[in-house]
Amino acid sequence: MSRTRIARADEGYAGLLGRVMIVVADVDGTLVPRNGVLAINAARTIARLIDVGSQFAVITGQSSTDVARRVVQPLLAEGISGATVYTCEGACRWAVMLDGLHEDHAYGSGHAFSFEEQLRLESVVNRFLSWMYRRMGTQFSESVWWDNAMLVFKTRDASSPRMGLARAVRRFILRETRGRLPALRVGIAGATSTIVCRAGVDKGVAVRDVVRRSKPGEAVIYLGDEFAGSGNDFPVLRVHGITAISVALRPVVLPDGVVYLGGGPDMTLRFLDTLAETSLYEADARAVELAIKREAVAYAVRQA
Repeated sequence: MSRTRIARADEGYAGLLGRVMIVVADVDGTLVPRNGVLAINAARTIARLIDVGSQFAVITGQSSTDVARRVVQPLLAEGISGATVYTCEGACRWAVMLDGLHEDHAYGSGHAFSFEEQLRLESVVNRFLSWMYRRMGTQFSESVWWDNAMLVFKTRDASSPRMGLARAVRRFILRETRGRLPALRVGIAGATSTIVCRAGVDKGVAVRDVVRRSKPGEAVIYLGDEFAGSGNDFPVLRVHGITAISVALRPVVLPDGVVYLGGGPDMTLRFLDTLAETSLYEADARAVELAIKREAVAYAVRQA
């Protein structure tokens, strides 16, 4: 582990520029505020990035319905297609076309629950709902959603009482699945969601797929906000050959190799805007390095 590092002009961005870029972004806390919707100016920046030859993908622990409403619809409203969307922590892959999301069923088939697992998970959900009703009574307002690759138990907000409830939910789900569903894992997505998916499915699976599909010489950048500890961006660091950038609002101790920019979705937008402005093919690498340094230092000063 290393101390938090503010990006410097000599971090090696020059090695990325002048190459076709594949930009991969987490959604909540990185591309949009928690539970927020992609802003029009962000959608237009992504369009410019694609126009200059880059590729763009997002990875989320949420469902396709959720990401379609909050990210894909704003992109389509600006006439943007060609992006890739990974949902359910990378278990499912979708192409953004002008008429909506199109799933790659061949990709997702290896990550889907078996019929027997679905039956057992249905039983887990029923026990969870009964447990929550006994605990919360008529104030019960948590949500459960699932598809063929992921089951999510989500509390409504991250206030202190809810954080305690989120931890209790995770303990309950671990107890209910341990030994009964050995091929599945229980994980964390964001501050208040507990997820159940196949063992081995995480954001690293999706980023590894991005790298596998890339062409020689293409640079892959991953933007996230939860690299530390058990954060769900951490698995992407196991993928060789990517550049990992943290835009977490609060500096934390980060694993080696992660560059800290801070600033949340605002910094993500400025970073993407910088990449689009430099045109990538004929990039002035020094200008980009200085722009990144300027944004990072400005953010550090504001937080001091």
